Amino acid sequence: MERPTPPPPSIIELRIVELCDAHVEREETLLADMLDSLQGVRNAFLERNLNVLPTLHGHQARLAREADALAAARLRLRKSLAELLTVSPTEATLRAAALALEEPARGRLLQRHAGLCDLAKKVDRLAQQCAALLGYARAFLVALFAGPNGVGVGERYGPHGERSGVSVGSLLEARV
Repeated sequence: MERPTPPPPSIIELRIVELCDAHVEREETLLADMLDSLQGVRNAFLERNLNVLPTLHGHQARLAREADALAAARLRLRKSLAELLTVSPTEATLRAAALALEEPARGRLLQRHAGLCDLAKKVDRLAQQCAALLGYARAFLVALFAGPNGVGVGERYGPHGERSGVSVGSLLEARV
């Protein structure tokens, strides 16, 4: 029994694939760079190699600018996909685009979308870990220097030299 030859993909499908592939590649690259940068921050802190932090800070500032540009590109992508899919821009997502495609393009784009979601979760998890680690260290230093400086553990100096209360204490001060 001969299998019928599937019809060639439409011009609309090809355009959807082209737009989504290019955008997903940019998202993957940015998230991978963010993950590397956050790992660098964590490693520098844990290895007490604070000399590298200014370089990492500059790299993260560049990544933040790239993230802003990518957010704008994401909005443009959604508008373009909305026109091609004849839906509203809020409904025009990578998943919706993938579901509008025939196989094998559908499966490939759904896999890339899932990989992108996993990568974003890794970045978010590491960012939260770094924030907790740095927040703990900061609170520890505040507590450590509070006594000798005549400042209570729950106090600190504001940007204009006035005493103000700390909104969040150290993890050691947390009560259950």
